[in-house]
Amino acid sequence: MKRVQCIAPDNLPELRQNASPEVVRALLRLAEKSTAPLYLVGGTVRDWLLGHRSGDIDVAAPCSALALAKMLREELGGGAIVDLSGPDDEAVRVVWRGEQVDFATFRDKTTSIEEDLRRRDFTINAMAVPLSALAAGGQTPQVLDPTGGLSDLRDGRIQSCPGAFLADPVRMLRGYRLSAVLGFSLTPATRAEVRKQAFRITGVAAERSGYELRLIFS
Repeated sequence: MKRVQCIAPDNLPELRQNASPEVVRALLRLAEKSTAPLYLVGGTVRDWLLGHRSGDIDVAAPCSALALAKMLREELGGGAIVDLSGPDDEAVRVVWRGEQVDFATFRDKTTSIEEDLRRRDFTINAMAVPLSALAAGGQTPQVLDPTGGLSDLRDGRIQSCPGAFLADPVRMLRGYRLSAVLGFSLTPATRAEVRKQAFRITGVAAERSGYELRLIFS
């Protein structure tokens, strides 16, 4: 398996490279004003630890994603709000000068960030960093990692979270997309689970499957 050199979790300048100074400052002000805890999550944390530039910033919180999106737009003095919510989850995107910040309410009505992370697709996408630690300054941001994602990231492993493919079968394709993009290897257990659940991919909308396949082939 590929061995990866992860950057130190306290390397805040890497976060600042993922967005313009205006967006970073607006997010930190939002974290200070919010009565609910806000967390950087998913691909944002993964790419930060790898030293890669993320395409957008993902934030999770135990409160209304729409309310947070409106607050960020106010902090930025403009921007468009796009509703990405599904039937069971609330997710809202703020687009500002070509940059994107995605807010999501904790999944499946969970009440803690650890529960939310365990419901994600792969362990390397199931890590979080409290925005409050970054806003306070002087603190070393703690990487919350309930599924062992940091270890898998260091070793170049793609390990699915429990029940990931049952919750969303397109995640099986996403695993191979991550493998192609990052050069990581799916674990034997994940491959076995893909074989077991492969029949479920027929229930995924063609547009979603096509999107993942295009990224794999590119």
